[in-house]
Amino acid sequence: MLSRLPWLVTGLAAAVAAQTPGSIVEAGDTLISAMMMFLGNEEKMYLLDKAEGNAVQINGHPAWGAVWDINTKTAETMEVLTNTFCSSGMHLPNGSYVTFGGNGAIGPGGNIGSVRNGGGSGAFDAIYQDYDGTKAIRIIAPCKTGDNFNSTACRWYDNPGQLSMQKQRWYSAAEALEDGSVVIIGGFVNGGYVNRNFPNTDPMYEGGAAEPTYEFYPSKGPAQNMTFMTTTSGLNAYAHAYLMPSGKMFVQANLSTILWDYNANVETALPGMPNNVARVYPASGATAMLPLTPANNYTPTIIFCGGSNMPADDYGDYSFPAINTWNYPASNDCQRITPEPTDGSAPKYTQDDNMIQGRTMGQFITLPNGLMLVVNGGANGTAGYATATGQTPTLAQMPYGESLAAGPVGQPAIYDPNAPAGSRWSNAGLSTSSIARLYHSSAMLLPDSSVMIAGSNPNIDVNTTTIYPTTYKAEIFYPPYFVANRPVPTGVPSQLSYGGNPFDVTLPASSYSGSGNAAAANTTVVLTRGGFTTHGMNMGQRMLQLNNTYTVNSNGSITLHVAQVPPNPALLTPGPCLFWVVVAGIPSNGTLVQVGNGQIGTQPTSAASVLPASVQLSSASGTGGGSSTNSGGVSHKAELIGGIAAGVALIAILGALFGVCMARRRRAANGPPAAGGYPMNNLDTGMGKDVGGMGAMRNSDSSAFMPLHDNSSHAWNASMSNVHAPYTDDYQGRQSVASSEREWIVPQEHRYNPKLTVDIDTGQVGGSLAGLLSGIALKRLGHNVRILERNPSPSLQDQGAGIVAGNETKSFFEKYVNSHQALGVKSHFQNYLNIKGEVIESQSFERMMTSWNLLYNILRANFDGRNSDYCDTPQPSPGEGEAAYDTGHTVTGIHRNGDTVELYYQTPSGEDGKLTVDLIIAADGPSSTVRNLLAPKIRRKYVGYVAWRGTVPEDLASPSVKEAFVEKLTYFHSEGIQILAYIIPGQNGAIEPGKRLINWVWYNNYAEDSKEFSEIMTSKENKKHRFSLPMGGMRDEIRSRQRSYARKVLPPQFAELVDKTEHPFIQAITDVAPSQASFYEGKVLLVGDAVCGFRPHIAASTSQAALHAQLLDRMLQGEINLENWERQVMEYASRVSKQGISMGDRSQFGNHPLGEDATEIARA
Repeated sequence: MLSRLPWLVTGLAAAVAAQTPGSIVEAGDTLISAMMMFLGNEEKMYLLDKAEGNAVQINGHPAWGAVWDINTKTAETMEVLTNTFCSSGMHLPNGSYVTFGGNGAIGPGGNIGSVRNGGGSGAFDAIYQDYDGTKAIRIIAPCKTGDNFNSTACRWYDNPGQLSMQKQRWYSAAEALEDGSVVIIGGFVNGGYVNRNFPNTDPMYEGGAAEPTYEFYPSKGPAQNMTFMTTTSGLNAYAHAYLMPSGKMFVQANLSTILWDYNANVETALPGMPNNVARVYPASGATAMLPLTPANNYTPTIIFCGGSNMPADDYGDYSFPAINTWNYPASNDCQRITPEPTDGSAPKYTQDDNMIQGRTMGQFITLPNGLMLVVNGGANGTAGYATATGQTPTLAQMPYGESLAAGPVGQPAIYDPNAPAGSRWSNAGLSTSSIARLYHSSAMLLPDSSVMIAGSNPNIDVNTTTIYPTTYKAEIFYPPYFVANRPVPTGVPSQLSYGGNPFDVTLPASSYSGSGNAAAANTTVVLTRGGFTTHGMNMGQRMLQLNNTYTVNSNGSITLHVAQVPPNPALLTPGPCLFWVVVAGIPSNGTLVQVGNGQIGTQPTSAASVLPASVQLSSASGTGGGSSTNSGGVSHKAELIGGIAAGVALIAILGALFGVCMARRRRAANGPPAAGGYPMNNLDTGMGKDVGGMGAMRNSDSSAFMPLHDNSSHAWNASMSNVHAPYTDDYQGRQSVASSEREWIVPQEHRYNPKLTVDIDTGQVGGSLAGLLSGIALKRLGHNVRILERNPSPSLQDQGAGIVAGNETKSFFEKYVNSHQALGVKSHFQNYLNIKGEVIESQSFERMMTSWNLLYNILRANFDGRNSDYCDTPQPSPGEGEAAYDTGHTVTGIHRNGDTVELYYQTPSGEDGKLTVDLIIAADGPSSTVRNLLAPKIRRKYVGYVAWRGTVPEDLASPSVKEAFVEKLTYFHSEGIQILAYIIPGQNGAIEPGKRLINWVWYNNYAEDSKEFSEIMTSKENKKHRFSLPMGGMRDEIRSRQRSYARKVLPPQFAELVDKTEHPFIQAITDVAPSQASFYEGKVLLVGDAVCGFRPHIAASTSQAALHAQLLDRMLQGEINLENWERQVMEYASRVSKQGISMGDRSQFGNHPLGEDATEIARA
């Protein structure tokens, strides 16, 4: 089981990887396990659990209802009276939501409630205080922040004595109709694993345990039998139902499919599901309708992926399955069907691309750009829980507790319905969650286009200690389109009609870059409805693209002429939707709109909207300064800040890297994990958010940060960048140790062996953070590792730079590092100041700030046992390799010689040496010597601004400075200027108040050929530095001039920091374009910033180094090959580099991160 360091599991993840494309970050506590979930409005997500023993109480009993604030990521309990266990639900035309059915009242341990109904089911329980929910109809009108949630208007209406269904229904299906009413289909009467007895002699009623009828809300008459429920007996819980344009309904359950005229109750059989794959509960495949677009003439196609092809008899009966389902692999099969083809052909299932891996309980989320995300689920088994199976008679013998599934699939995947067959699935760059999301998990699209993931509870009652526990942590997944420039539409209406006059929406020039004509031609307007999610389903989920034309204006803005919803309410039933404008695949924030007249009944329709012709203007272009603001609601897409210190290291490794396998490092292939958590794959191939403060720099610096923003009414969720190891300037070829700057070089086996300058037969990893990360990974594999560092100092300088670990860094520490050291200082708020030092924007947002020093010393302690005052030195683990750390060696050349590679270097005494190895790994930073030798055209490029940096001891700061920065991340922005500051640990990692440091970073613009740039980069020794002016190197007149400038242009608190910093230093911000990671047919590999040096704003250098270390581990163990390794490395580098450039340009050459109006506010 994975170790879980306290600093990594107490809210750090959310701060660490906030809004990085492909990342999954923790997002607070939902208080109840989110079995069911729906988006109430742009501010609130509503959650429902079953009645169970949740620790949080309301009115003297456990809560099973809650509302989650999207902005603050906090939840509040809500009173729900009846047991909502496995309800269905749907939207209503006025924006309210309704849920149907549930289970009888239960008490502790899932036992029947203390007060019984006539048939023996629970009517009420005196301890949990839940009432029978099997006939319940519950309705809520979502409220917003500022409303009184204790008022009747904001509470659940839940009174079966006044409002209820005609039949008891548990696991029923629900689908909205074109008049806004809802049809409710089938279900169990009381509960069980599958909806049948065995042998199945009464497929219609199952002796009174099955409910084969349908009814409507509001009622349209008595419940009617539905033949399909008998045909599909056993596997018909939560049937998949989709309203078609004709007004008929597509319904799928078991292996059967029909087109159903629900008005006449006539069923037309369609082809059965191919390959014997069941998709409904408990097989639980992912199912959704593909986006409805003008291009497909708004013709629905349904996709089914995953589930199980388990033989019918293996499902057992109401009690439990006949087999040990956790050993049965989930299906990866995908099928499409168009139930009402417009070409006159007969409907048929079509084989689609298989999913990347089999998945049960997977869930489709339709994204605004038309791609479809799959999250959650397991690789083996089915949904449901039990205390026995037909093969395992007791709970004590069940390896995964009560769960009937195993192998959580924590990595999302994205499906492109319009891609060519064979290329529709990808998980490249998508992080892997460490939280098992199995039975009773949920997911929902948020208004900022991220995805909330919550729930998981394959247990009869609350159980937080079993292998797959009751889960209360929420997570946010940030799709790959989370980049800096977001469209910011204005003029979005609040209500849409079915047909009628079109309307205009305006996109400012800041919403895109490049040609206005190209942007306009690649812009779509879409509506999405997330639906009511439970059990891997999103009932009512749809996406519909509105037709539009455009006019490109001379100021670069684009006027979109948008059609109303097509005049057929069956395409998109009346009710709430999110309205999006998508430019080149990048969505705006979603704005909640109402489709239809808000009433249940026949919807008014008009003729389809007639649009004017598009008008282009070749001279128009965008300014590329789009934010992620919205006409209302909160954005979750905070931009990152900060850079990191990747170790500058060269690593030489002998032995075949490919296929080397250390048995002790292999995970147990068949044995169940230990209780307490499932050891999911922690390798996060998405971007993490390493953040931090500014100490001195080194070659591997990506530097400090800047905030970018998504919403005009809420502060963006900034992270901070890593900051760095000791200073180094750009390395310019071979020099003497005395005159050259530092770099890492090759690890070697015996430093004092005379063979040092001849061939050796082992050697690996080395250096600063990047080198140590890879070194520890390889040491844990049993390899002997010797690090050779170019800096002659026995340890890197103590600079106190700040870091917030990203997802990849987090997973590395969980897997490889043994330390109990407290690693940081919490920051609780994120503030923006105006020039007077007044707070103009504040947001509660918790982060954990640690320091480069702590990480370096902890890694050194784990690598070579180096003692320090920062942490204890752990005892070596059995079977791991030996490690040594040498300094003062400089690489001078590299040469391939047949099957080996020769690395030439110079020792501290000036002697020349040669290392002959099978593989060299270079981790020597953005100015990589190895990369320069092999690809000399790839060079760092200055981008027009620098970061001034420094730290001030907390005890020297004035009260106003402490108020501004202590346990807060605070910013000020003006034209061409960005400054931020926050608290980091002090000397020896001290976190006590008064012993910490206030770390600041100040971005200033300087043209490369300007006199000012030349002056600030020239040291006291009159040496012109290319990229970094080291601590202590600044001339007095430059320091004095910058202090004076600070007093003129900065708030007083920031000006005081600049004034009180004894030894400020400067880093020029640069780009290093992604090139390649493998040379000499894989005999030389680049890792860390040697592959690609990022702008500091993306804060991904340490994350990149940690990712590469873990990928190297996997390659050494034979889990991936060289081609796969390089593909993952380069995809990450390309994506993160592009985003960093966009973010940096936005910071220094764009508008205020809080929006254009905030520039004047900041100056006020």
